[in-house]
Amino acid sequence: MNGRLFRYASLTYTSRIEEEKRRLNKMADFTPITTQEQLDNLIKDRLGRERETLAKKYEEYTSPDDLSKIREIMTSRLLY
Repeated sequence: MNGRLFRYASLTYTSRIEEEKRRLNKMADFTPITTQEQLDNLIKDRLGRERETLAKKYEEYTSPDDLSKIREIMTSRLLY
């Protein structure tokens, strides 16, 4: 039983070390933003990705313009 526990603990510890190494490597690749242009481009890219994500999320929903058209059609049918 002790051998199994040691192997499990060893794998867990090793995987934690590997995760920490990956995190530190990501930090080493970090380059600070030094100009306003870099910041503007970074924000523009991030907002673009967010817009794409929201467009995909709500692509099957009915737009407010379409809802008003449907409402007009339905009210005209009810009145005549």
